[in-house]
Amino acid sequence: MGKLLTVSQVGVFVSDQATATRFFTTTMGLKVRARMPKMGYIALGPTLEGADASLNLWEPAAWGLPARQVTAMIGQPTGIGYCVKDFDATVAALRKKKVPVEVWGDGWGAFDDPDGNHYFLSGNGRLKSPPTKLGKLDFITVASRNRARLARFYTGTLGFTKAGGDEYASYRLQPNGTGLMPFTPKRSHYEDPALYQSDLAAIGERTYIMLRGRDLPALQQQLRKRKVRFAKEVAPAPWGGLEGEMLDPDGNIYQLVEDAPRTRARTR
Repeated sequence: MGKLLTVSQVGVFVSDQATATRFFTTTMGLKVRARMPKMGYIALGPTLEGADASLNLWEPAAWGLPARQVTAMIGQPTGIGYCVKDFDATVAALRKKKVPVEVWGDGWGAFDDPDGNHYFLSGNGRLKSPPTKLGKLDFITVASRNRARLARFYTGTLGFTKAGGDEYASYRLQPNGTGLMPFTPKRSHYEDPALYQSDLAAIGERTYIMLRGRDLPALQQQLRKRKVRFAKEVAPAPWGGLEGEMLDPDGNIYQLVEDAPRTRARTR
């Protein structure tokens, strides 16, 4: 029987992978979890092993994307939220390192990478990580025309579990894993109209979120019976495992992946 196991990775486009990697490892303290130089692939996380999703840094040129599309994908809100043990101390430490940081109050804020990609930052005193280091990739926001409908899709169709209150609820496959946080953009929530339009435009596009599963061919059959659509059939991937592309009710696209046989024992 097929099953989704974890939110395993999320991709962000950067202008120069080497520069972005130095920023996240040297300045932000992330570690390299995996690397495939020939494929332009790198995965980063607060720890070498962890239940949270890895951050993938992608150069658009490696994907063969046109220049106009490349420009549009860099320097945008990512929807990725990292949590830290001591929010105030982390903000002070990042500002000392000249990292652009915004503070919204009550332990919430955001920081930018060298390309201007925007990441959420939140405090969580229960973490066991060092006080000023990124503790884990806690959530990824997903824009939807109907937040409640997407939440039902996550729980009723995909097997996620709800965590947190209704307004800021996230949906997780593992208790300590990365959650998906659906939201419906509302004009009244935005000071910058351009950000509102950007979030609206993101509905029905690729999320660059990867969901790791077991027995993807069987899972695809199960999901088809639940009326789930696929943008790409599950098939062998160039890197040795299996991959496919699934759509949610808004048309947002998620990549499904299954490890190659020799690495499946290490699936998180």
